[in-house]
Amino acid sequence: MREAGYGPDQRAAMSVIIASGGGGQMVPMPINEALQAMLRALWIDVMFQVVDSIAIINLLRAGARAPTARGAAAINIAIPTTDLTTGSIIYDREFAPQRGVNWGEYNSPAVQEKLAAPRGAFGEAENWTAMARLHEIVVEEAAALVVVHDLNPRALAPRVRGFVQAHNWFQDYTRISFG
Repeated sequence: MREAGYGPDQRAAMSVIIASGGGGQMVPMPINEALQAMLRALWIDVMFQVVDSIAIINLLRAGARAPTARGAAAINIAIPTTDLTTGSIIYDREFAPQRGVNWGEYNSPAVQEKLAAPRGAFGEAENWTAMARLHEIVVEEAAALVVVHDLNPRALAPRVRGFVQAHNWFQDYTRISFG
């Protein structure tokens, strides 16, 4: 931040669109407030534009340049990354609004080049290798601030049997019984 000219007396300010609940984020307000406090310590003052979970989806689709974004620098929305389609389209320049959910119109030639590899991969090992390289580039370029991998907190009664936490967003309740 100092290299960019910021410090305790010269703070950065930004507005972030967040949802008050829903949309896959189990505890959005505490997570957003924790992020806000962490960024405050780095001389970044974050103001929230709090909307409901349906509005944030519409704002995601409209994009950062839309008047409805009201000058926001970021949007915090749960994007499942369970497969190539949902995990990569947020970085694909071809899916900028109005065609998709690349909200900030992120455009990276390296990412565009690597997006083709997993889409054309046929074997599982080949696909994972291609996805790993794509992930490395997205991380290297700091394309997103990944805040939390929400493990869907749950409270279960002691008599609930057979519950197994899914490793993704899609929970199977068919094995549950009550003892």
